[in-house]
Amino acid sequence: MGRQTRGIGCRAGLISRAGNLHDPALVDHIAVEADVLVVAIRASAQDGVRLADVIGSVAKTATAHGTRLGVGGGAGSLHVAEGGPRVVDLPTFPDARNSNISGADYAKAFVDEIEQPAHRRQRFSVAY
Repeated sequence: MGRQTRGIGCRAGLISRAGNLHDPALVDHIAVEADVLVVAIRASAQDGVRLADVIGSVAKTATAHGTRLGVGGGAGSLHVAEGGPRVVDLPTFPDARNSNISGADYAKAFVDEIEQPAHRRQRFSVAY
């Protein structure tokens, strides 16, 4: 589901829908049909609503329908060292979160995790 789905390539079994994550009826409808809900949007406000404001209800909807939920992003909450500050707390944030991983390689790792889950109910990182 996305505002614009033109850039999403064809893949067997992939169904993309144009819509808004902040529309609970649409999220519920899609969760009924889906094996996995993937959320990969900016955490900043979209249409005046932040991802943090809706992710709880999206997770509850996925759970209610037995649908897995994958969320891309969230590096800002990682600690830069054991017991150290979070990335988001660094004075160089958002520059500190820049990664050398390509978008294509990140997407491949994300899809691989969807197709062959190895990190159920866990956070995992992608790097070279």
